[in-house]
Amino acid sequence: MKKGPFSNDEKKTLKNAVYNYLELNNIDKSLVLNLVFKKQYKDDNALDPKQHRDFWKYVSQSLPNRSLESSYRCVTRMFHPDNFNGKFTDNDDKMIIRLYALYGPSWKKIGEMIGRMGTAVKDRYQLLQKRNFSGEGVWSEEESKLFVEIIQDMKKNNKFVNGMPVFSVLSERMKTRSPKQCYVHWISSKDDFVNGNKCPFTIFDRQEYLEKLSKLKVQDETQVNWKKVTNPSKPWSLRIYSRDWMITKKRYLNDIDYKDKTFIECVNFILKKVNSLIIDLVNESNQNIVVEDNEELNYNINQSDE
Repeated sequence: MKKGPFSNDEKKTLKNAVYNYLELNNIDKSLVLNLVFKKQYKDDNALDPKQHRDFWKYVSQSLPNRSLESSYRCVTRMFHPDNFNGKFTDNDDKMIIRLYALYGPSWKKIGEMIGRMGTAVKDRYQLLQKRNFSGEGVWSEEESKLFVEIIQDMKKNNKFVNGMPVFSVLSERMKTRSPKQCYVHWISSKDDFVNGNKCPFTIFDRQEYLEKLSKLKVQDETQVNWKKVTNPSKPWSLRIYSRDWMITKKRYLNDIDYKDKTFIECVNFILKKVNSLIIDLVNESNQNIVVEDNEELNYNINQSDE
């Protein structure tokens, strides 16, 4: 089953399936919320839930490569009336922090109290937590050194779970980085300090996977099978490639109105930029480039840690 964010085409397919069901069963469009949120509207008696038990099965079948559960979450988020309340205000943020202190991660309850979706409240809380840490961007030498020291100490004192450190504890000891930042830094650089390997992700590696991406016959990045663009001779996980794509996309696509471009057009645009940069670097160096020794060409995968 496919995982990850739903593309715009997938969302459109699900929405069409919902309205097709309404039409096939002669249900007025004004009752769509009664159908999608049966429990909340069960007292309205506008629809008989027992007559529409096949609703979610019908909708999910429109995307056979997605699970019924993931399709359910996507549809409820699209149709939820509290999903259109605009940006979170400072007062909303204060309420979320205050209510979390009282009720913990009861996202649905907190969402109902402030008129927001529970999932939206959860996402917002996580963003607010991330803002409480001062570190962002490239990790400094001091941070990386402290990170290694903490990792070694946690490993020595059996503070690892399933082969990994407890990232909330690691974050507390770092003081400048969130648990998520610590996790990403661990995943992307653990070979450097656990196994003693050195294998920097370079601009040439980016060029290689972009060329493979450009040859894929996909309409959206959610359809990309990252196994097909990796280099099996390199030690990086699929996450490293997909993360580099997200970082690279943010860096280069500001130069064009990419919303009107296809996925492959965006890839080719970025590839052209990367090729030009490589040519400039080669001309500037005027010598054989040893990637590992050229800081200009070495790419720190963590440089855009959130």
